[in-house]
Amino acid sequence: MIEKIKTVVVDKNHLTRKAYLALLRQSVLFDILGDTCNINELEYLLNQSVIDLVILDSETLNLEDFDLLIEIKAKYTNCKIVLLSSNFTESVIFQFVKFGVSGFVLKSDTVEKFIETLEYVFKNGFYYNDKVFKAIKNNSLLLNSELTEREEGVLKLICNGKSHKQIADLLKITIRTVNFHKRNLYVKTKQNSNAGLVLYALNSGIFINNHNSKAI
Repeated sequence: MIEKIKTVVVDKNHLTRKAYLALLRQSVLFDILGDTCNINELEYLLNQSVIDLVILDSETLNLEDFDLLIEIKAKYTNCKIVLLSSNFTESVIFQFVKFGVSGFVLKSDTVEKFIETLEYVFKNGFYYNDKVFKAIKNNSLLLNSELTEREEGVLKLICNGKSHKQIADLLKITIRTVNFHKRNLYVKTKQNSNAGLVLYALNSGIFINNHNSKAI
């Protein structure tokens, strides 16, 4: 049986929101648990059900919404956010990666690309293309937390899109130990998502993207 992706759509425009919903319902991959026009109602939906994926139109966000977005990501760490926009500047991409956004889709992308990104984020935690990696590198942070050799090993595998089980198998450790190292990574890097860990790894030189990566 196909594991359906429990999904919520957030878009202030009623017509485009319903268009996204109609598109998603054409696929067997998605279980639509709700839709809303603002991020405040999103928090209510997250409190009601376990949600895997939030599709968020960037035009829905006001300046005062960013703090709430950070709080939501910190509280619902397993929920992935994919951002939709007509255009992404490097500074916008970098800020949203710091907020914990797991993927970016242009409204000019094809339907196939849209669905592929959503599915990849669900399975692997994030999806960053070359433009996203470039934005991260060009807006680098000062990072000085020291990681152990094992923590760096776990971090590199996270950047390559490996699951907790795959990391455990590759490093010959338990999944519980993987979770322990990942919690330490969050503390040391001051991040709260896989996307944030990738940001850290890129800027610190621990992980170098030498190809069109889908690591997320």
